[in-house]
Amino acid sequence: MDNMVTELLLQPSGEFENFTRMSSSDFDLLLNKVSPMITKADTTFRKAIPAKVRLLITLRFLASGDSFKSLHYLFKVSSEVISRIVPDVCKALIEVLREQVKMPSTEEEWLEVENGFKSNFPHALGAIDGKHVTMVAPTHSGSTYFNYKKTFSIVLLALVNSKYEFMFADVGGILASRFRVFRRPFALQPDKVAIITLTCILLHNFLMKSNSSNQEYNSPGTIDTYDNNGDLLREGSWRQEVDEHCAIRSVTRRGRRPTVSAVKIRNEFAEYFYNKS
Repeated sequence: MDNMVTELLLQPSGEFENFTRMSSSDFDLLLNKVSPMITKADTTFRKAIPAKVRLLITLRFLASGDSFKSLHYLFKVSSEVISRIVPDVCKALIEVLREQVKMPSTEEEWLEVENGFKSNFPHALGAIDGKHVTMVAPTHSGSTYFNYKKTFSIVLLALVNSKYEFMFADVGGILASRFRVFRRPFALQPDKVAIITLTCILLHNFLMKSNSSNQEYNSPGTIDTYDNNGDLLREGSWRQEVDEHCAIRSVTRRGRRPTVSAVKIRNEFAEYFYNKS
């Protein structure tokens, strides 16, 4: 198994990056951070699976969406063991990457977020949306995770800045195009679905900010392109890569009466734009 990692690293440029969706240097960086948490001791009967293989299995699962059975044939590790490795490594990644997702805490940080949005709209401080992360009906869950779309899911609520980086996530479409584990509903328990989703969010921010991995992870044409007025010039390829079978699905908008505070805010904006013009 160790040889597989070595062989991947020795492959022509791009092979390792395509396999893991990150550079070898970022892989090593993550490995150094999570190794103390995922390294297991050898026993009298068998040698432990190395930390680098555990991390590689997890990253491949997230990047490709391959089933545990497919990963078993690829890594020569049983499906049952892989089903334990993935959540364990995801928990470790969440621990070491937790600071990758954080809300601005100062006036300067909020102004930086606002300046990134070319929306011609005052105080645009983020784009917020909710998504259903669909899964196969959990055992003995009854109607707990059943939603109005007649699927089973947990709900992801996220706030992103103009750089497509998550500032807040409570456990979209772009996430599914980067991590193919979201290409179909999860056949896992809700707690593991939540862990995997949060791991992908943290890895997304980590790779978007990385100089060595950004080119592979965020290839040209992937995201939408806007002009200086905030008008859409070209849709990103992620829109074609996500379909109705994807595990991440939009939350349907439903009409309802606005609150008093919402009406007040809307009227203040209307007055601002009317007087400005």
